Amino acid sequence: MSDLPIRPVPDGSSSYESEVIAFGKDAVAEGDAFLRAQKGFNKTSETIDAIAGEGAELRVDKLSSTTSNHIGKIALDLAAGMTDVRPFFEYRTKNPAFDAQVDIYENLGEHWWYSRQIDMRMCDVIKFSCAAGTGYAHQVWDPELLDINLLPEDPRDVLPIRPSSNITLQDALGS
Repeated sequence: MSDLPIRPVPDGSSSYESEVIAFGKDAVAEGDAFLRAQKGFNKTSETIDAIAGEGAELRVDKLSSTTSNHIGKIALDLAAGMTDVRPFFEYRTKNPAFDAQVDIYENLGEHWWYSRQIDMRMCDVIKFSCAAGTGYAHQVWDPELLDINLLPEDPRDVLPIRPSSNITLQDALGS
């Protein structure tokens, strides 16, 4: 997790600015505490390393040096099975005058899925889910592609804003 530097409030500034900075610091501290309180959070790095094949060696030196990453294969098979689906982009309208737009949007969604290989990016999101219990699919506008791109985010890098319970991340005001 990256620690963002928070600049000190210059002398003579309004108390509003101080309150906003204090709110931000409190929100970051609460979000970080929420993530660290989750079961298995401290094992996430180890799990990601095991999936990547960087785990500890469990064999003696006298045996072959050939390795096989069974944990990585299991995670890849699970993620591949969950993304090996045909996407369904379904739009509806009650106004028959917009039926042509519905067809256009459905075709655009399907074209985006296949041409941008979004299933491969979703596979990475699901791999984070296998390792950390959740993953985030961050959709952003990519000016180089002139299209929406999907970036898989490490769940340890997404802080919930003011989580109201330890039950679910969905109770937070945002992330």
